[in-house]
Amino acid sequence: MRQISRSGRPEIDGERVVFTLRCTRKLLRRLGMTPSSVAVAPTTVLGDWYANLLYMRPQQLVLAMSERSLLCVVVPASPGDQLGRRVRDAVAALLPEIGVPAERVATEVRAMESMAIGATASRAVLGCMNDATLQLQAIPRGRDRTLPLRDVQLYLAENIYSLTKYQTPRLKALELFGVTSGVRHVRRGSWLH
Repeated sequence: MRQISRSGRPEIDGERVVFTLRCTRKLLRRLGMTPSSVAVAPTTVLGDWYANLLYMRPQQLVLAMSERSLLCVVVPASPGDQLGRRVRDAVAALLPEIGVPAERVATEVRAMESMAIGATASRAVLGCMNDATLQLQAIPRGRDRTLPLRDVQLYLAENIYSLTKYQTPRLKALELFGVTSGVRHVRRGSWLH
């Protein structure tokens, strides 16, 4: 059950829930925000999310990567004041597609309702984000020159990184959510094979 604590932050079953959106300097400047200096331990399964602003003409996008699984979501950069909601909504749409049960998705999404803005803290995660960004630049665009965001997210969910001991972000996320049976292959767009 979601409650609001005395501090005004959401709680689930009496525990304060929060995660930090760890933004690059470029994204912080775009948002016009100063990162919080208070360290907040994430209470979400996927941990904190790292985010970077990408100029992928004609789109301006934000690539967000889960610190614990390296799962990525890609959302429009504007409007900046709704970035947290767009990341949360993208996570809510992606998790069922990779095989996370609906009740676990709902719990994770509720836990993402309270967000802090912070600076990046892990060079390793930033390195993985740079790799994902390079891959995005090579993906074919549609007639309108935009990236198909859903397909891009599913494609990036199948990357391998040494940070996850060469386990794909999709499988790492399923492991974090305790999904061990019924793991299925995710069908990606035809251009991604």
